[in-house]
Amino acid sequence: MLRWHRRPGDAPTLGELVAALGGRLVHCRRSVVVSTLGATDAPDPVSLAPLWHERSVGDVGACRAAVLLADAAFAARVADTAADRGIGLWIHPRPRRAFRGVLERLFEPRAAWDESEPSRAVGGAWVHPQARLGDGVRLAPGAVIGADAELGDGVHVGAGAAVLHDVTIGPHATLGPGCVVGADGFGLDAAPGELSPEPLPHVGRVVLGARVRLGANVVVARGTLGATSIGDDSQLDALVQIGHNVRIGRGCVICAQVGIGGSSVVGDGVWIGGQAGIADHCRVGDRARLAAQSGVIGDVPADETWGGTPAVPHPQWMRGAAVLARLARGREP
Repeated sequence: MLRWHRRPGDAPTLGELVAALGGRLVHCRRSVVVSTLGATDAPDPVSLAPLWHERSVGDVGACRAAVLLADAAFAARVADTAADRGIGLWIHPRPRRAFRGVLERLFEPRAAWDESEPSRAVGGAWVHPQARLGDGVRLAPGAVIGADAELGDGVHVGAGAAVLHDVTIGPHATLGPGCVVGADGFGLDAAPGELSPEPLPHVGRVVLGARVRLGANVVVARGTLGATSIGDDSQLDALVQIGHNVRIGRGCVICAQVGIGGSSVVGDGVWIGGQAGIADHCRVGDRARLAAQSGVIGDVPADETWGGTPAVPHPQWMRGAAVLARLARGREP
């Protein structure tokens, strides 16, 4: 795995990027410098944001990007809103490929573990010289701590766990054996039917809050651009997979074998039963409950309990199960 660093020198202009990567510009100047990147819901202003997912269309009304990168179909859907907000459009037939090109022009890959800077042994663990450890940090044998990782006071990292580069862990968090925090996410430059998908550079990071607990073999992917984050006091059971750019709130309880797709947002106090799956770009409201083995493919409102596949409100799920049971017994519903 590579660690991406910002390239020295001036950032490219939109005109330079379009000349190199293709596409066309609408309502924006070619002289705009593309120095910052972010998602459509990024809280801070950015030069360029990619728009390639259905659920991101609703973000455009509050988007703080100067320019959106989209294909013609998405560009047509948001054209009026973008014009009203003074947002330009870079229309490209392969926006993921164009965005990969932008990332590769702004960032350069280097080895994640620079052998010119020997790691130091801490007990049976290996710690990069640029890592920062707070007071009372405990590292079990086989743990690995990467460059510019920052572990707060009292953090405990289990045997064989890896805290990779640019990961921040709040005080008194616990990582179980075999956890991997900061691996690249599953973001691809791919088109339907294409047999050679290429990974997108992941230049973001991971932030775990105070007193977060990860069970054995939890994987938390780093953000493509910003941070994948888990809020204070959240508890994750073994074998949970957290995708890139996911934001999990405070005090969540997530049972074993749950998978959360990239760019989803889970509110505060959410409980998720074992083996549930949440598709990418979904939003789960505060204090919601998801039953075990639920398959969430859309947004879940706050304070509601959902279950089933695809997940629906709990009463509807129970009625459906009852109807199926009667049909299985040969009775009309």
